[in-house]
Parts: sequence; structure tokens; C-alpha cells
Amino acid sequence: MGSQGSYVTPAPVAAAPPAPAERDAAPSSASRARFISPPPQRADVVRDARASSHDIAVIGLSGRYPNADTLDEFWELLKSGRDCFQEVPRDRWNNELIYHPDREMLGKTVIRTGTFLRGIDQFDPRYFRLSKRDAELMAPEVRLFLQVGVEALEDAGYSRETLQRQYEGDVGVLVGSMSNHYGYYSLENNQTRGSPSVGSYTGTLPNMLSYFYGFTGPSVFVDTMCSASSTCIHQAVQMLRAGECKMV
Repeated sequence: MGSQGSYVTPAPVAAAPPAPAERDAAPSSASRARFISPPPQRADVVRDARASSHDIAVIGLSGRYPNADTLDEFWELLKSGRDCFQEVPRDRWNNELIYHPDREMLGKTVIRTGTFLRGIDQFDPRYFRLSKRDAELMAPEVRLFLQVGVEALEDAGYSRETLQRQYEGDVGVLVGSMSNHYGYYSLENNQTRGSPSVGSYTGTLPNMLSYFYGFTGPSVFVDTMCSASSTCIHQAVQMLRAGECKMV
């Protein structure tokens, strides 16, 4: 990238004019190539190309994983080569009610183990200026993303005040996700308790974080199946180089 931005095409050396006797002769293949070669690249064009391909870095990270609440814990799991499979915890659901060893049994499952995030019910709604009722109806994925989003920005050394002061809120949020079934539970809640399905759609993920921080940059939800995360990184780079926002 650096060599491409600093590369300047040298100007061609002008050829001497042909002798009078040669002016009416057909040009050779070499001279024809010289005549149709593109003009040298101007210095201002090179500077513009360099500006559009400036270095971009990941400056903050955070995450939640099965049996790992931080990136350091996740790294230890990777180093030790341990998997995180366990029997379904009783506080998630009573798996014995739906388990059956016969795969052909309708309405049952043969699955007894899985990987599970910890503390999905631990959330401080007051910090995010939400009511307790709205937080209870939110999908756990939305609550977790709000928490991890704050942690990633803090890992980069930015507070809400710093982002407003330094970037004037011109920050974009891109989220890649898929397969959220919590909306079915919200529908049941709505029918039995008259409760709206607030924040139970994955499409609200980027908007919730943008609203909390007062961001004015693009706030986009991306669902390209398993490639959603890498698609978000690609889109973030394009946004920064196009000048759509100052940070993503």
C-alpha cells in the first residue's frame, strides 16, 4: 500500500523529430506504441490516491464467548485447546422434557450438550438510559452488543464525551448478525402480557449503540450469513476511504 501510494511514473523522454525524408513514412510499431501511451500521472493525482488509501487500523476489541467473558480468557481457551461443550444448564431450559435418544421421535431432540454464554441476564438498564421493563423485553443479543460495544470503545481509550469532542459524533456503526429467534418469545409476551417486542430485532443492534452515544454516522445492520463479520470490515474500510464518517 505504501509503495503504491508513493510510486510516481517517470515521464517519457521526448524523441528527436524524424528526418524530412522519414516524415511521410509509416511509423514503426515502436513509435506507434510511443504515440498512444498514456500521459504521465500528475503529482496531484498521486497525492489524491495516497490520501484515499491511508492506513486503517483496528484500535479496540471486546467480546463474549462460551466459558470466556473476556478476550484474555478466550485466548487461554485457544492456547489450551479446550472446547466449551457442556450439558444444557437448567437455568436455560429443562432439556429432559424434550430429549429422547431415538432420532425418529417427533417433537424431541437427541441433543444434550451445547456451548453457552454466561451472564446473559446481567444488564444495567440505567447505564444505557433504558427502563427495566424495556430491558427485560430486549433480546439478550441486543443487551450483550450494547455492553460489548461500550467495552470495545473503552478498550480504544474513548468515552462518549471524547468521541463527541474529537469526532463530533461522526462515527459509524456496522453490525453483522443472523438467526435471532427471540422475536418469537416477544410475540408470546405480547399476546399474554400485552408487552411490545422492544429491541428484540437484530436490525436494531447498530441503532441502539448509535443512539446511546449520539453518533450521526451510518448505522447499518448487515446479514450476509456466515460472512457478515468480514463484510462489515470491508464496508467499514470503504466508508472511511469515502469520507462517510471519521470512525467505524
